[in-house]
Amino acid sequence: MEEGKVVRAPKNTWEMLWWLIFEPELVMKYSKTSPLKNHVRNAWKPFFGLYAFQFFLLIFTVLVLLIFDLPAYFPKIFCVDISKEWGANTLDNCQLIMEATLPMVGLVLIFSIILLFESSPIGLSFCFSWSLVWISGIFAITFMTSYLSALSLGFAINGTGFIRLPNNWLNDKFFYGLRGGLSMGVITAIAYFSEDSISGGVLVILLILIVYYRVPFFLYYSVKNNLDKYNLSYNPHYWDGVIPFPIINLTQNLTEDIIKKPDDSTHFIEFLFKRREYQRPLAHHLLHAQASGYWRIHRLQPDILKVFVEVPDDKDKKFRPSAAWYEKLHAMRQVRMDSARENNIHTRLQYFDIFRQKLAEFRQQNLLESPLWNHYYFDTLDLWVRSADAEHERLQLESQNQEPVCPNLYRGGEQLDPRFDKALFFGREDLRNTFESKVVTAASMPLFFIQGQRRVGKSSLIRFLPEYLDSGFVLVYLDLQTGINSVTEWLELMRRAIWKTVRKKEDPPQLPDGAQWDKGNWLSCWRLFQQELQTIAGEDGRRIILALDEYEELHRCLQFDPEQGGQLLGAMRSFSQSQHRVVFLFAGADFFTELKNPNWNEYFVQAVPLTVGYLSREDTFRLIQVVPLQYPSALLERMYHETQGHPCLLQKICQEMVNVANASGKKEMAEADYDAAFERVIMQPHNGVVDVFWGQFCTLRGMKPIVWEILESKPPSDERLVKVMKIHGFVVEEKGAWRLRVPLFERWVREFGVLG
Repeated sequence: MEEGKVVRAPKNTWEMLWWLIFEPELVMKYSKTSPLKNHVRNAWKPFFGLYAFQFFLLIFTVLVLLIFDLPAYFPKIFCVDISKEWGANTLDNCQLIMEATLPMVGLVLIFSIILLFESSPIGLSFCFSWSLVWISGIFAITFMTSYLSALSLGFAINGTGFIRLPNNWLNDKFFYGLRGGLSMGVITAIAYFSEDSISGGVLVILLILIVYYRVPFFLYYSVKNNLDKYNLSYNPHYWDGVIPFPIINLTQNLTEDIIKKPDDSTHFIEFLFKRREYQRPLAHHLLHAQASGYWRIHRLQPDILKVFVEVPDDKDKKFRPSAAWYEKLHAMRQVRMDSARENNIHTRLQYFDIFRQKLAEFRQQNLLESPLWNHYYFDTLDLWVRSADAEHERLQLESQNQEPVCPNLYRGGEQLDPRFDKALFFGREDLRNTFESKVVTAASMPLFFIQGQRRVGKSSLIRFLPEYLDSGFVLVYLDLQTGINSVTEWLELMRRAIWKTVRKKEDPPQLPDGAQWDKGNWLSCWRLFQQELQTIAGEDGRRIILALDEYEELHRCLQFDPEQGGQLLGAMRSFSQSQHRVVFLFAGADFFTELKNPNWNEYFVQAVPLTVGYLSREDTFRLIQVVPLQYPSALLERMYHETQGHPCLLQKICQEMVNVANASGKKEMAEADYDAAFERVIMQPHNGVVDVFWGQFCTLRGMKPIVWEILESKPPSDERLVKVMKIHGFVVEEKGAWRLRVPLFERWVREFGVLG
């Protein structure tokens, strides 16, 4: 039952009895959430039936005692000792009982009426049930009366606004069963009327076990579970909301079922959390077993590692894995995802080696966790280790078959990974040194701008920056190339990236204090984000490098409201200058001066520029010769001349040449091999490198006519556009004329530029 949802009235007296005994939460929710007029209109019949039933039991008890002449079994009522004044005349005895009980009944009725209008019909049960417990609580013949009365009283104490218990823990405990009824009824009666304190105390303990803890039900459920096992679809927790003790062997039975069929358990786990407060420990056992079951069925699948237990910080901490457990799980999942989506067999094998290492670390960490729940993962992780060993052998065999000459280390357009690609990353020493010196020595955090053409290594440079800084830095990388539609979407993506990278959580929590993004007020949204960012940076202790790749996408969103966009950029500048925990790093192809409305250059004049260009001649040769293939010097010179050291062009061509070498079984490369590789990966209508220049840069800026004029050796009709191309590094001036800087770009445009 969802919190705050109005509960319908009980249909009849029997349903009310069922609620009182097995579903006390429904009684409480009905009392607290349903309006008073609904109580009076809908619930008076069940309550009247309940009271009538108890009155009937009381009258039946009195008649039995009168008929069988048993005055000694009457309690002392309002200081009247009936057993001493009992006579032979039945009418006189009836009058004696009436004189003793009428004051109490009258008092009960008065308080019942007051409580009815003060809160709800449940208030009627407060005084009325108390009187019944007092009168008949110690008689075995009216045990049902005292039991129902105590239940009613227990709910009356918490269900009415007239009486509140001061202690929250007591409120929670009294919420189920007959706490109030026992404390004010049964125990009081026993203590008052028992002549033998020892037997009275024993009777109190027995009644507590029977009525308070409902031991008979517990024993019945335990015996039935061992004779005929309960399962996820049929067990007493569905109909009995007051089972304070774990049913013997039920947790083991249910967790074994869940590990085999985890899909069948979600509904039951949610039901326990929402409706069964006593069974929260059981629900957490089932959550861990469910996660283990999913992992067991979907071995080595990275997405299934999202299925792990998030226990709230404020309760059930003993079932919560440690931060190290979550961190190692996140690392294992991330590297498995990298391995699964990698096409290059050599790189995939490298990723998988790291995955096996992370799996072993996670398995070791699980051994250190609480024995209350870590045992659910032992067998599953052992299965993962065996499956990983088998997959590793398969990948090794595949690698040997696909790459008999040399491994293919090149990355044809993908970002370089610092874990594997150090041999491919060089030529950026000056940029790394500038970044390191500015960050380490700055009193306040500087703002950096990495500019360069697309596909020249800006993203790889960002990924490698932490390699040159100490462990006091953490890089939060956000690639906006996929596009964002609003400022709030951008902020939410940043929050997600920060929580995933710094806190190792897949999904961020709700905003602090229940705040919400105000999509119409960007500055307000930024302040909420800034407050959380400062908190995380302060708690983590490391400096956060917040890198926004393809930042032009953010500018596109700011242009919807340039005034608010300017305010947001101003707030970001102010934040950057006023603290020393967060470094902003923007990366893109466009300069700040090119982004207008709002004008980025006005707000970030102090930004430290880092320009990523092409590789030098020496670095080009180094990149080509990373693998043990033999290149003639003339071919090396040709490759540099035609690519001008463009990193992505070189990577794609070299990657294909390694494929040629492995397919032919030779190490000596020739001009023909280069021509074949060039035709296969570059001279295609869409190759992912040249079409970035032609299809994006030239199209968006309307430069295609100027490019054709340059190729045809005509004087450019717009010198301003030519200068823009020069600033971005696409053209150079030679002997008084302009030409495309990269000869391969020219060959591609002449071949495919006519298509669009």
